[in-house]
Amino acid sequence: VEVVEIPEIVSLALLVPVDGLAKALDVLPPFGMLAHDLARGLQDQFLKDGAKIMKRYLWLLVFLALGTETALAEEVQYILHIDGITCPFCVASSAKALKKIEGVKDIRSDLKAGTITVCADARKVAFTDEQLMALFREKGFTYRGMERAEQCQPL
Repeated sequence: VEVVEIPEIVSLALLVPVDGLAKALDVLPPFGMLAHDLARGLQDQFLKDGAKIMKRYLWLLVFLALGTETALAEEVQYILHIDGITCPFCVASSAKALKKIEGVKDIRSDLKAGTITVCADARKVAFTDEQLMALFREKGFTYRGMERAEQCQPL
C-alpha cells in the first residue's frame, strides 16, 4: 500500500459527502458540472483503485477549486493621472462614475500623487484617453494620462 501525502485542504474534502463537495464546486462556472462529475468519479475510482487514483482526482479538484477564478480572470490595471483631485469627496464622485462601467472591479486612490488606480476585467474594459477625458471633465477634473499593466497589484 502506497502512503500518499495530500494537503490539508484536500484531506478536509474527504470529510464532505461527494454531493456536498460537488455543490460547493458548482459556484465555479463553467466547471460546476465537471467538478460534479469528478467528485462522482472520485468516489467510484476510490472504491476500485484506491489511493493512487484518488490522489489524481483530488489534485485535479484542488486545481479547479483554487485555480479556476485566477485562470479565467484576465485583469488589467490602469493608473489614471488626474489634476484637481484633492479630497476624499473628489475621489468618491470619480469612483462612483468609474464603478458604473461594466467590468470595473476595484478602485483605489492616492490623493498625494493625484492618481486613481482601477482594476478591471480585461475582456470588458479598455479605457481610451477620450473616454476618460470626458468622464473626468464632467466631474470637474483634468485627466492627464494613464499607465496600463496586465495584472492588478494587490491592495
